Amino acid sequence: MRIAFLATLLSLPLLSQAAPLTTPNLVVNGSFEQTGSVSVGNGAWLSFAANTNGGNQTRTLLPGWTRDSGPGIEVRNNIAGSASDGLRYVELDSYEDSSISQWIGTEAGQRYQLSFDYSPRERVAEGSNGVRVWWNEVLLAEISAEGRQSGHAWRTFEYEVMGTGNVDRLRFASFEGLNVAANTVGGSLDDVMLQRVPEPAGLALGVGALLAMGAVRRRVR
Repeated sequence: MRIAFLATLLSLPLLSQAAPLTTPNLVVNGSFEQTGSVSVGNGAWLSFAANTNGGNQTRTLLPGWTRDSGPGIEVRNNIAGSASDGLRYVELDSYEDSSISQWIGTEAGQRYQLSFDYSPRERVAEGSNGVRVWWNEVLLAEISAEGRQSGHAWRTFEYEVMGTGNVDRLRFASFEGLNVAANTVGGSLDDVMLQRVPEPAGLALGVGALLAMGAVRRRVR
């Protein structure tokens, strides 16, 4: 599988970590399991925050997420591929390209790990599987890939982003490649996480040692 990938200089791909982060996920409903009062059962799909009710569309909002553009947020359950986490995932190209976002409170100057799972849709060409991601309207990545003959091919992407101390905006959108007509199929998204990155253990120990030395000196004096 070939993946086309773009990262701006303002986004820093994370180095491999010795162990997964254990800090809480600040993204609400990052695996799209919560669907409010509307059920999306096995083998079904439904477009949330749509302009109309009926058929595969509902005006019901998807908990945690805002539809910024497009006809709706398409949640799928074991249809045209299975989720990477839990039962449900989102295909951002519903009836046409859509954009979703979430505002997240952060600490000023604090580093965070943003991660998410992406997969192209089965039997769909790379040009129709595009997904973009922004942090505070800075483009972090532009991803597309050729779909398998059957099922998903999930891949995890990780970035380090900086908190502003206010509410920061995380946004995803589907897109079509050059010379590709708008259509109703595209890449999938799941397991979106934003976690605080603890300071390195070595730095913490160093700071602790300096503080201890200062305490000793104060006692000697």
